[in-house]
Amino acid sequence: MTKQVIWLGSSKSDLTKLPDRLIDELGHLLNELQEGNFPTPAATRLGEFGAGVCELAANDEAGTYRLVQVINLPNAIYVLHAFQKKSKSGIDMPPGDKAIIKARAAAARTHSAQVMAAQAMATGAAATPTAIKSKKKGK
Repeated sequence: MTKQVIWLGSSKSDLTKLPDRLIDELGHLLNELQEGNFPTPAATRLGEFGAGVCELAANDEAGTYRLVQVINLPNAIYVLHAFQKKSKSGIDMPPGDKAIIKARAAAARTHSAQVMAAQAMATGAAATPTAIKSKKKGK
């Protein structure tokens, strides 16, 4: 089953600013995630942002580009951030990018919970025995 992709904040427009070849490469990798595959070694789990957050990375002569998403939510893959890694040394991520990812990961989890609750209500799965009795009595 192919999962829907939900783009948070400026993540989609940020992705479109990358070089075309990298957009294609990251798009292909994102499609792999949608299909339920984890495309290693291009994908890395980012546990510091909570369960299910991972990044896809692609490189060209100008540097490394990252696409960060939450992949373990039941209703969709949430793309949190797209950016070029600009660190001159090491693999650490700049604090501003970390803050964006942390905030959008929280927003993704909240949105997913709301969607799942609404779906449960729509299907009657969340109906309580009291609510059912009230309906039968015409209340």
